[in-house]
Amino acid sequence: MIFQLGKKSLERDQELLWFRPMSLSQARLNQCLTRRRVPLKRRFTFWLTLLGFSIQSTLRSDTSVEDFDHTFSVNTKGAFLCSKEAANRLKQGGGGRIILLTSSQTRSLKPGFGAYAASKAAVETMVKILAKELKGTGITANCVAPGPIATEMFFDGKTPELVEKIAAESPFGRVGEAKDVVPLVGFLAGDGGEWVNGQIIPVNGGYV
Repeated sequence: MIFQLGKKSLERDQELLWFRPMSLSQARLNQCLTRRRVPLKRRFTFWLTLLGFSIQSTLRSDTSVEDFDHTFSVNTKGAFLCSKEAANRLKQGGGGRIILLTSSQTRSLKPGFGAYAASKAAVETMVKILAKELKGTGITANCVAPGPIATEMFFDGKTPELVEKIAAESPFGRVGEAKDVVPLVGFLAGDGGEWVNGQIIPVNGGYV
């Protein structure tokens, strides 16, 4: 949904590339580009990376080394590979935008989400540095940090009672939806977002 709605907010000569949650390697990233019929020399105007893997477990006892590694492989390494590719593919001086989706868990610091929050916090740090490294290119790099959003990953393994409890923590009494996030992404991708750079922008309805 973010892909479909976000694309409508772009100009006709702009392109959007995004990735579903996966454990990325450079080879797999190139494979994805090829499968989408995107030539490796093609230039993009807007690159949105939507990567997310989460398993609720405590750092003290429940989180296995395998789960920890997989969380960072998807969320952190995947974002690194996509950001690196985007920085080299976006047209310099053409209003390029790199937008990564992280999470408000980096601020709420909920017990049971230590590995997930840490993996997303690492992405936020990378984006702040990347924005400075892109000096002179006209390309911006930012993170959008949603709160709980009604996606398959959010509902996976949660009872209706737990979903209601999480919704009740929001001042609006509900979890977010993709439509709550899309307008901000659209703004950042457009000309009006040029002066927003190297920022982590929460969009969570007051959840945090």
